[in-house]
Amino acid sequence: MVDRDKWISVALYTLSHHSFGNLIVLVAGVLSRLSAGVGRTGAFIVIDSMLERIRHEKTVDIYGHVTCQRAQRNYMVQTEDQYIFIHDAVLEAVLCGNTEIPARNLYTHIQRLTERGVVDGITGMEREFRVIHFCLTPKL
Repeated sequence: MVDRDKWISVALYTLSHHSFGNLIVLVAGVLSRLSAGVGRTGAFIVIDSMLERIRHEKTVDIYGHVTCQRAQRNYMVQTEDQYIFIHDAVLEAVLCGNTEIPARNLYTHIQRLTERGVVDGITGMEREFRVIHFCLTPKL
């Protein structure tokens, strides 16, 4: 259901571009330079753990996992923004699934995105945008 390595890459990229500061990452061995090793590191650990849990148990418990982490090391996941990001990243992984396209298939994929559907008459690009919009629009 969820391609863990792909979402780790996405999560790390987003963490580094989401006003969480500098982040140096080697996904294969997960090398990261994250200052004190609590806030952003904690967010990364929770996202990774929740994706693993989804794969094996089909459940999510972000609050419980952060609480457990904090019992072992104070200040894991330091800010509300990090906590929100964890929820957003896990939700996006669940709702959108694996969206990776191999470079060799990109041209064909783009061609398919420009074609209109027979049933609904909208392009694949519009369809994908609606999914992204649904995934990223805050629910009240």
